[in-house]
Amino acid sequence: MSIGTHSSARLPVDVRYIDLARRSYPRPWWRLDASDEALESWQVTASVRESIPCPTPHVADVLLDLATLAPEDGLADLGIGNDLTVEYIVETLFTSTGALRFEVDTTMPDGPARMVVLRRIEVEPAWRGHGLGVGLLAASLAMMGPFARFAVCRLSPVDWIELVPDRVSAELACVRAVSLIEKVGFRPWRGMHLVNLHDADLRGDPMAPVWDPYPRPEGRV
Repeated sequence: MSIGTHSSARLPVDVRYIDLARRSYPRPWWRLDASDEALESWQVTASVRESIPCPTPHVADVLLDLATLAPEDGLADLGIGNDLTVEYIVETLFTSTGALRFEVDTTMPDGPARMVVLRRIEVEPAWRGHGLGVGLLAASLAMMGPFARFAVCRLSPVDWIELVPDRVSAELACVRAVSLIEKVGFRPWRGMHLVNLHDADLRGDPMAPVWDPYPRPEGRV
C-alpha cells in the first residue's frame, strides 16, 4: 500500500466528478489452472469523468485480490507462489484442514465463500492531503461486497522499505496506512486487519467528509 505525504493546496476538481471503474487483471490465455480460480486480481480505478476538464484526471488505484474460502480448495491453492503476505494471511485465517477459523467464521456475515485481500491503494500526488484515500477505499470495498464476505489486509514496515529513505520513514508510512484502513472500518486481529464488507459504515460516515468537501451555507442547496 502506498500513501504519499504531498498535499495539494486545492483539489484539482470537485470530487463529485470522480467515477470508479472495476476490472480484473488480464492474464495469459493459457493460464487456466485451478489456482487462477482460487485467487483473482482486481483493480478499482478512480478517475475524473471525461467530460470534465482536469489537468490530472487519474485520481487513484486500489489493488485487490479475490480469494476463495472454500475448504475443499485447500491451503496450497490459496497460498500461491512465494507471496509472503498471502502466506501469512492463509496460515492465520485458516486451520490446517483449510477451514476458516471459528472466531472469524462466526463474526463475519454469511455470503459468497470469498474474501478480499487489500493489496495497495495509491493516490496520485495532486490528489493527496485531502482525505480522499478513506472515501475511495471505502467505496472500492463496497463495490466488492457482492462477491465476498469480508476483506483482510496485512501491513508491515517492510512493505515500504524500498519506497522510502530509511526504516523510520517506513515505520511512519505503515502507521499512516493503519490509520487509514481503520477509519474505513478495518479492525486488528492476529497481526492483520479485517473488515465486514457488508457493514453499513463502508457507505456511511467514513465517506461523508470526503465526498462533500465543499460545505454549503445552511439553507442553500
